[in-house]
Amino acid sequence: MIKLCENCKKEIKLFPSKVKAYTNRQANKHFFCSKKCYQDWWIKNMIEIRENHPKWKGGNIKKECKFCGKSFSKRRRGKDRKYLFCSKECFGKSMSGENSRWWKGGISFKPYTTDWTQDLKRAIRKRDKYTCQICGKEPAICCHHIDYDKKNCNSNNLIILCHSCHSKTNHNRDYWTRFLRNKISIINPVETLPKRKQTKI
Repeated sequence: MIKLCENCKKEIKLFPSKVKAYTNRQANKHFFCSKKCYQDWWIKNMIEIRENHPKWKGGNIKKECKFCGKSFSKRRRGKDRKYLFCSKECFGKSMSGENSRWWKGGISFKPYTTDWTQDLKRAIRKRDKYTCQICGKEPAICCHHIDYDKKNCNSNNLIILCHSCHSKTNHNRDYWTRFLRNKISIINPVETLPKRKQTKI
């Protein structure tokens, strides 16, 4: 059986047993002599075919990057899906530094006091037995300030956490402050519980 290429009009010889399988693989039962002809034909005609399709929804979505202002297009994937950034780099920059909603004015760059020494950290790790006081993971070496004040290096303000839990405590700080204060009152009750004043009778 002889067919004509849809793009270059070249004759294609097909065996009768292969015609049915060949037509099932081609869009709208068109015949092509090579992949290049199929690609050229697709570029010329498929855009028009898709626009006339009853389920056509407008093609790619054109957006403007919220961070850099660059215009970009994205494939339509759902009704409620929103595209705000043109790349992962722009998304990362929009969530870091002063652009972050957790920005505290750059307090992480402030220096520690002279009381913050390796001997102090070793003593706290030894007291907590190198165990994370949130999840119980061993060994844990991160020495965390419970009230997030670098100047307060008292032993009742320091507790040992693993890397994962230490990063977790950067969010919802009020909750973690209350939680870890209750923990430290059990670990170090002598220093954390204030002495009661004796009343004269």
